[in-house]
Amino acid sequence: MPLIKQRLGDACLRYEIDKGLVGREPGSAPKLVAACHIYASTLETFKEAYRPHRAEIVADGPNYADITPIVQINEIVEG
Repeated sequence: MPLIKQRLGDACLRYEIDKGLVGREPGSAPKLVAACHIYASTLETFKEAYRPHRAEIVADGPNYADITPIVQINEIVEG
């Protein structure tokens, strides 16, 4: 995530990393090992900043995890 923050610069307002602890049933495995959230003022701002660095950022992923990431874009509707 520090690489993403560095490459996106001011377009990355902040980021968070959530670690999965347990699934729905007590003692069960979590569905997701981790989730990384990148906050930007708009989707366009994020895309503009991310696009030139996409290949480098994607190539850096295997340094931290041996799983295929799932990418999802969300909008905060309350908070």
